[in-house]
Amino acid sequence: MTQTKPIRGKVARILNERALVINIGEVDGVTYGMEFYISEIIPVRDPDTSKEIGKVEWPIVYLYVDDVQEHITVLFSKDKPLSSGGKGSFSKSLLSLSRAIVNIGDPVVQVLEIDEPEQEDNNEK
Repeated sequence: MTQTKPIRGKVARILNERALVINIGEVDGVTYGMEFYISEIIPVRDPDTSKEIGKVEWPIVYLYVDDVQEHITVLFSKDKPLSSGGKGSFSKSLLSLSRAIVNIGDPVVQVLEIDEPEQEDNNEK
């Protein structure tokens, strides 16, 4: 059966500049080999009215499962070091290209593999 909804959790603890703990584990369906991302929720405002018209979930950093326990999972970053702090507007993803700024409570979302449709071979002889 194909998984259609990603597993979601939150950052529970930052261990060091490459690893953190999230508040979901085996009982929530987390297994080795899964990939997650920490996201920032960015409000979008109408340029004419300044009214909030929606929100965008924007990935900050991709993380990989290092250890899975019953109720927690340790994730690690291959891409860039993690820093704690920085709740300001656009502080996470847009201004921090060399480091991922994360905080306890930040949303964590499983990356789902998307099955790409098979392309027909148009080079038949």
